[in-house]
Amino acid sequence: MADVPQPGPSESEPDAAEAAEAETETTRRGRGWPARRRARFEPDVTAVEMTSPLPSRGRALRSLRNRNFSLYITGHVISQTGNWFQTTAEIWLILVITDSATAVGVHSVLRFGPLMLFGIPGGLVMDRYDHIRLFMLTQGISGLIGVALAVAAFASSPSLMFIYVLVGLRGVVFAIDNPLRRTIIRDFVPDRDLSNAVSLNSSGNTIARTLGPAIAGILMATVGVAWCFTINAVSFLPVFVTLAMVDRDKLRPAVVVARARGQVREGLRYALRTRRIRRTLLLVAILGLYPLNWNVIVPIYALRTFGGGASLFGFMTSLMAVGAFVGATMIARLTGVVGAHFRIIGALMAGAFLVVAVAPALPVALVGLAVLGASLTSFQILANSRLQLESDDEMSGRILALYSVALIGTRPIGGFVTGVIVEWTGPRTAFALSAAVVVIAVVTLAFGSASRARFSRAVPGRSRPNRSA
Repeated sequence: MADVPQPGPSESEPDAAEAAEAETETTRRGRGWPARRRARFEPDVTAVEMTSPLPSRGRALRSLRNRNFSLYITGHVISQTGNWFQTTAEIWLILVITDSATAVGVHSVLRFGPLMLFGIPGGLVMDRYDHIRLFMLTQGISGLIGVALAVAAFASSPSLMFIYVLVGLRGVVFAIDNPLRRTIIRDFVPDRDLSNAVSLNSSGNTIARTLGPAIAGILMATVGVAWCFTINAVSFLPVFVTLAMVDRDKLRPAVVVARARGQVREGLRYALRTRRIRRTLLLVAILGLYPLNWNVIVPIYALRTFGGGASLFGFMTSLMAVGAFVGATMIARLTGVVGAHFRIIGALMAGAFLVVAVAPALPVALVGLAVLGASLTSFQILANSRLQLESDDEMSGRILALYSVALIGTRPIGGFVTGVIVEWTGPRTAFALSAAVVVIAVVTLAFGSASRARFSRAVPGRSRPNRSA
């Protein structure tokens, strides 16, 4: 009887195997937890997911059923809104004092530069100490900086150097606080809800980024910048109140790394030898250096391409924020992260960049910008979630610090490079180059892993590469 040919692997099999492998690795990491604590943190997963499927709306908001995470995100959104009050007031005050765009650029360097310099050692600090206590410390220092600015602004107009010093101090705190905000989410929710929690946290950030500058602008015009600093200082109080209400018995069991030599290098080696982490960080770094610096291109795009002013620029930015919120809401429905998600979002992002680059009319450009906002936020959520799911507990701080450095710490360099490209080529060409960079990066990194997996299955005797290959 003739042999019946067996069908080859489908296009979706590598992603399915990838997801199963990630699930196996997650289970392996959980074996070290004390049984009683693990039972509290991972309550009857099978019963919840298999026998009681949540409706669509319930899936999108499922992390909010976790009391600890609900407390955290409440304080976080209030604090982040206050942070945008202060940032907006700082930039405006510097502009009023100096009337110089270069002086405003120095503010950006002082704010993000320390993350590039100290972000990776800051990740090691997170791995060594209790996250909640460390988070309270960073929030306390940030609150005191807000108080100092408020007092100086009420007493008299603060000097430029005084503002720069406090912004620099805030930047040093930010080098620890930014990756800490990302990794602390992992402490509140089990792995099956992690991508959802990251999505909801991103939605909260989008709300803060949208409301904060708008309300701050009204306050500056009516009661002055000093009140923006004051409100920011007060906004840290809900963080302390909500964190004090957290039930520590239901947190993910902490893995504290003992002090030893070479731990920063150990984190770098771990990131390099773990394939999915390595590829994700490289993708974030490539996009962070150019395509993710869209905020440098958009104001010139509004001014030179469509002859608009501040109102059109503001409308474009708000539209991207709406798109970001929609994107975060859609990603919140996912229960895991696989390679296909990066390929889909990468294609959507490249297409949106290209539409904006060639848009013949303003309505087409606005649609493209909304889709761009959704895809950019979705990509960041997917990358953040994958890194947290793939990293071991004792390495999570250093891996998330590398992510923050790749995404935000490169902004002083990426913003300058983007500005030069826009100045030489124009905003349309700059957007088209962004599309090209996204396509090359996604095809090389995201599609490369799937092709490698299919090749391993197709060649007899060749085993499928493991996650550390």
